[in-house]
Amino acid sequence: MRLTLLVVTLLAAAGSGACLEVQGPLDAMPSQPPDPRLIGTWRCLSGEPAPDEAPATMEVQVAPDGAYAVRFQEDGGKPERYRAWASETPAGRLLNVEETGPADGDFDWVLVRYGLLRPDVLAVEVVSGTGIPNSRATTEEARKLLEARKADPALFETYCVCVKAKSS
Repeated sequence: MRLTLLVVTLLAAAGSGACLEVQGPLDAMPSQPPDPRLIGTWRCLSGEPAPDEAPATMEVQVAPDGAYAVRFQEDGGKPERYRAWASETPAGRLLNVEETGPADGDFDWVLVRYGLLRPDVLAVEVVSGTGIPNSRATTEEARKLLEARKADPALFETYCVCVKAKSS
């Protein structure tokens, strides 16, 4: 499970399995304050978990610049680190998510929507790349896509569902 492979995947998406990769964030810097409900440690399973799938741990903190600092690690796997911040779009508030490790091309960003099903249950979805050539877009193309498909339920694909870990 990968937040940005959100491909490629926060986040391997269901359905076609292709999330939209974007050349850059919708906003250059955080324009929305961090949501305090996201801060903490979460235990996650993919949206369509296999019987033998190991859960992952996602730790979300606020970075000094106001972005989210995310550490995502499957049980027994290597940790992945991400940076994210919110942008207001025609499709609602979305997180611009970038893996902070080595870049693997010009399309390193994915767009993520989250919702709290309960105060301690988090649903994470990615913007689908279905129907988009190469599942890649410039920032401007991504904005146009969000405007054109804002009411389309197929715009988002489930990435994972998480439960907030109890503080000890």
